[in-house]
Parts: sequence; C-alpha cells; structure tokens
Amino acid sequence: MPVFVIAPLVLPETEATRIADLRGAYDPHVAVVPPHVTLVFALDDGLEARAGVWAQTCARGSAPMALRYTRAAVTRDYENSAWYLFLMPREIPTGLAALQG
Repeated sequence: MPVFVIAPLVLPETEATRIADLRGAYDPHVAVVPPHVTLVFALDDGLEARAGVWAQTCARGSAPMALRYTRAAVTRDYENSAWYLFLMPREIPTGLAALQG
C-alpha cells in the first residue's frame, strides 16, 4: 500500500502567485491543501504506521532545500473526472532523493 507524505512549500510571493493561478485552474483541492510536494512510498502492507514515524523523523532532521520545477503534466483522474496539474523538478535534490532509499 502506498504512503503519501505531503510537505508544504514556502514560496516567494511571485512564485506563490503563479502557482496559485495554475492550481486554481487545475487542482480541485486548491482550497483544501496548500502548495506542497507529495512523496509517494510503495510499501508492504502493515508498514504504514512505521513509515509515518520514519517520514516525520526525516522531515524534522531535514534542512530546507530549493526545487526548480521544469516539467509539468496535466492528468485526469477517471474516478472523479477531475484534472490535476503535476509540476516536477528535472533533478531531485540529494536530500530529497535520500528519502527514497
């Protein structure tokens, strides 16, 4: 079962405005969750609770990092007919990549 870790973003005002405009057009959850990065971990059943504790521990020990989003994809969720915009960095910073280990 996958575990989703949602990490809120701290954005400069100019970037916050641009992202808010994009999310307003493509994110049906724009009013529910702030701009964020979602990390997805594929886990064996029964490991979700341990993964949550591990993710919190890693987050507390991580320093802020910059991400530059250079790719975008608009994808439809056929279960609810919603369209989602995914912004993705070309390169994942070392600190973030280490969480996938």
